[in-house]
Amino acid sequence: MGRMITVGRGFGKYSFNDAVLMGKEGDTILLEPGHYAHTDGYTTKHLKLRGLGKEPNDVVINTDIYVKEGGSLNLENVVLDSHTIEDSNTCYLYPGATLIARGVVFMPPENYPAIFANKGTVGLTACTVMQDNVKRYALYGQNGSNFILSQCDVESIRVEQSKATLQSSQIRSSLAVAKNSEVDADTLFIATIREPYYTLLVTDSSVLRITKLVLPAGQADAKAVGSSQVTVDEDNIDGSHLLTIQQDEDSDVRVPNASVNLLKKATSTAESSTPPKPTPKAAAESADPHPDDDDANQAEAKPDPEPEEPAIDQLRAMVGLKQVKDEVDQFVKLAVFNKKRTDKGLPGISQSLHSLFLGNPGTGKTTVARLVAKVMFQEKVLPKDNYVEVSRADLVSENVAGFKIEVQHRLS
Repeated sequence: MGRMITVGRGFGKYSFNDAVLMGKEGDTILLEPGHYAHTDGYTTKHLKLRGLGKEPNDVVINTDIYVKEGGSLNLENVVLDSHTIEDSNTCYLYPGATLIARGVVFMPPENYPAIFANKGTVGLTACTVMQDNVKRYALYGQNGSNFILSQCDVESIRVEQSKATLQSSQIRSSLAVAKNSEVDADTLFIATIREPYYTLLVTDSSVLRITKLVLPAGQADAKAVGSSQVTVDEDNIDGSHLLTIQQDEDSDVRVPNASVNLLKKATSTAESSTPPKPTPKAAAESADPHPDDDDANQAEAKPDPEPEEPAIDQLRAMVGLKQVKDEVDQFVKLAVFNKKRTDKGLPGISQSLHSLFLGNPGTGKTTVARLVAKVMFQEKVLPKDNYVEVSRADLVSENVAGFKIEVQHRLS
């Protein structure tokens, strides 16, 4: 078991610098209320600091800490303030390093993230991560980093080729998910809208899933491009809380009540390699899916026989059936999204196409089922136009195994 090393004044207590230098793996450095400074910073393999005050502001440490490869940093109930230290993160994690913090306030300089992880793991509980410069992110992870935040208040987050899990947390300005990253959030609160930056930015085959999104009053903007996916199960979007999402044709956006604008063509997601800088909002392009024909290219010709109306349009023209239409739209969107992911060598998202149509006789169940089958083929959800219609009498057999044989025969 490690030692308890107390920092403060009095017999048997150490200065902050001496305690850090003498501490070994397993030791815990206890800091009595006060202000401690070491502006040269520390590079450490293992360090555990715990403030003894009633709240984090009782123990303020003016320093920055770099955690060596495979090392660990454990912080509790302190303010880690490096805002006066130039050209440095408050905490920097080398590959394989871990940061665990509870009840900690991180205050970085204006041009660097408070926490930067390169193939590192960060677990924060009831922490505040600040960044006064809206052009810089507060929390930044790349190259396989993993963030787990619970009940935290973070100015802004960016992940690249990384994962993040947000539990009952608040982001003050922006969340960026880039380069094949994944972010899952249960209840995500957005505190403010920072013009001219996107509140949510999802690019480069990334996925953002939110169970409940709570927006501030006003007009928030988001963007999903580059075969990305944004899914929100529930939100507070109404006449006072607005969200507009710019989406390219390769991405899949499912946000109830949001206004979604389809970009005409793919938008470049190339960004500066100097981290971290949110992408400013680009001018919205026209989303007209039916541009006017060029009359000069309309040669006179004998009109061809009028083609059959697409099955999807026939279905949409039917009165009612809102749930069926919505489900079919989701089938099509996810199938198109998966096709574009697999074309890029990325795994698809599983989906079930099983459907059950219920209703009284004469309500159009069979007609709808036939249309849905045509839609699935025409929209390339299913590879074959192989619609098989059978009744109970066609499948029932006198033999125990006869049902399976009849089904295989009908589908062959």
